[in-house]
Amino acid sequence: MMRLLPAVSIIAFLSTCGCGSRGSGTVSGTVTVSGEPLAAGLITFVGLEEPFATESAGIRQGRYETAEMPAGPYTVLVKAIDANAAAKASPERDLAPGAPAMANKAKPHANYEDPALSGLAHTVSKGKSEGTFNLEPQP
Repeated sequence: MMRLLPAVSIIAFLSTCGCGSRGSGTVSGTVTVSGEPLAAGLITFVGLEEPFATESAGIRQGRYETAEMPAGPYTVLVKAIDANAAAKASPERDLAPGAPAMANKAKPHANYEDPALSGLAHTVSKGKSEGTFNLEPQP
């Protein structure tokens, strides 16, 4: 009985610590403002469960794709950036290789940059998942 106790303790600990049991996934999709693709921006997924991961990806002509992140629920934040200004300030970080820099026609409401006000959510699944977000413009 005494020999089983350490083994049972280790198994119990591993089953409660997470240890990658949920797996990981990537998210790709579109971001639009009033139905128009967001020309350039940044989308950020803020984890709501341990390990509280945060993953950001560039938005290029309304499309984005994240790197792998732990599966689970996330709050989603979106920030528009001026593609022309970004290209001038940092030409080595071309937001859309091979495509002309575009200005955002409509900017998303500032609430989408604030975790408490965003209202956007996505659950990352194991493997690949799709996340489409249609945002309201700034008033």
